[in-house]
Amino acid sequence: MTNLTKPVKRVSKGQVYHQGKARNVVISIELPHLVGLRLQGCKKTYKLSAVELYWMAAKQSADEAKNRKKARG
Repeated sequence: MTNLTKPVKRVSKGQVYHQGKARNVVISIELPHLVGLRLQGCKKTYKLSAVELYWMAAKQSADEAKNRKKARG
């Protein structure tokens, strides 16, 4: 696996409607361990640590599994 040595930015296919326009979500991986999210054409970037993002995704996955199990009876 390659270590992160410089920031990497990619434009996703995911879109959010903001100020009357459909804008793609730009995802950046930044040093030391941050993930940045912003809308294309906007300056404001929201940042989360990679650890926080991991735990949020793990919790959501566990909650979804719990809800599926509960729905089955």
